[in-house]
Amino acid sequence: MTDEEKQFSDTAQILQKRTPAEMAQFIGMKKESASLIYNMYGRTINSKAKEMSAYEFIYFINHDLSKRKIFASQLDKDSREWLANVEKLMTDALSTKDAEAPIPIINHIVESEEPAKATTVQQEEHTTQTSSFASNENNADMVSMIGKVEQIIEMSEKGEELTSVEMYDFLVSQGADIDQNMIDLLYIYNGSRNFNDKSLLMSIEEILNVVEDSIISDEKYSSIVNGDMKKGLSDVKKMLSDNFGKMKGNDFSRAIIFSDYVKESDETNLYIEKLKTQCDNTLKGKHYLIGESVMMNEMRNGFNKEMNLITLLTILSIFLIVAITFRSLAVPAILVITVMSAVFVNVYVSGLGGQKLLYLSYLIMQSILMGATIDYGILLTNNYRESRKNFDKLESLKNAYRTSIHTILTSGMIMTLAPLVMALLMDDPTTIVILRCIAIGAFAAMLIIIFILPSLLATLDRFIIRKKKKTE
Repeated sequence: MTDEEKQFSDTAQILQKRTPAEMAQFIGMKKESASLIYNMYGRTINSKAKEMSAYEFIYFINHDLSKRKIFASQLDKDSREWLANVEKLMTDALSTKDAEAPIPIINHIVESEEPAKATTVQQEEHTTQTSSFASNENNADMVSMIGKVEQIIEMSEKGEELTSVEMYDFLVSQGADIDQNMIDLLYIYNGSRNFNDKSLLMSIEEILNVVEDSIISDEKYSSIVNGDMKKGLSDVKKMLSDNFGKMKGNDFSRAIIFSDYVKESDETNLYIEKLKTQCDNTLKGKHYLIGESVMMNEMRNGFNKEMNLITLLTILSIFLIVAITFRSLAVPAILVITVMSAVFVNVYVSGLGGQKLLYLSYLIMQSILMGATIDYGILLTNNYRESRKNFDKLESLKNAYRTSIHTILTSGMIMTLAPLVMALLMDDPTTIVILRCIAIGAFAAMLIIIFILPSLLATLDRFIIRKKKKTE
């Protein structure tokens, strides 16, 4: 048997009453720790514990302190096994003396049906076995603090929820120096951090009403809301009230959206499409998007269909008018192909230059070129046909050039330079693109009519000039 086993098997030693200092030396621990355990034991039996036997000391640790969460974390596995072995040695030693092991006071308090009586007996026992040991005030404060901590831990484990008033009362009862307004603010802050209801919606007007009616007028916020803040909030609410009628009507309300995108671009159209989807999924009832970018987006979405329709109607209209005027199908076909070639050249040149051709620009440019520059072709073709009544192809082309070139050059250069100069002076990007397209298209149409149309007239002469039988 080891010395330790002999020590805890000696019944006289384990039943001897000791002060905290003596118990610390006997057990082999710090005096401060022993004093703290003595105070906790005294708190448990509602009396100051000046002396304890080794058996009571070990039993109290195993059956009380080790079950409290605040102390259980301080005992590792080896310590628990050592305490259990020591208690078993002492119990066996006491049992071998033909007497049952004395039941510690803590066990009486837990199991007795009359805890007050058991406590009184224990107090009397301690009175007859007193010593000169005086409790330490620091230990008493520590015990008091531990009791408060244990109460808080117990409340946390139970999940008890308190109102701000109940929380204030509880903290004050624990000796906290705190103000009721501070507790209220902490509750509000906690609610703002943990409130995750995404469906809650508030308008600016509702927020301002809450701030003015529930916060500014509440005394607990007086320390953080000064006069300037009150005046500013009042001014904002007045401005909102004055302008509210401009944004909300009986049937429809208006929301203005600002963005940094240009009026028409791939990014702008993508933004408009996302905005449409969001409005469709969020807004209830009828809703409409209006604005220049929205209009261009709608035109772009219907570009292919509308462009084909407009082009077809333009060609048919011009073809029909020219066909009736010249009483020929070949002449309008040649002239329409010539002018449409200028339109295609315009698109091609814009693409080569890395410039974006707006949908609106294309439609305006096509309409103007088809309606204006075809006059150059009509003038040249008409002069050629008139000259062919008396001259051959070559001489007729010369006569057509001499009578038409000045008019074509004058009108063509004016239609080229005027939009070009305006494009250089304008700031609006949409207007600039339209004017630039008209200038390029007019110049291309003028060149095609001057250099390509004559060859077409000569090549297709037999379809253009109607043969008449000579009469003798």
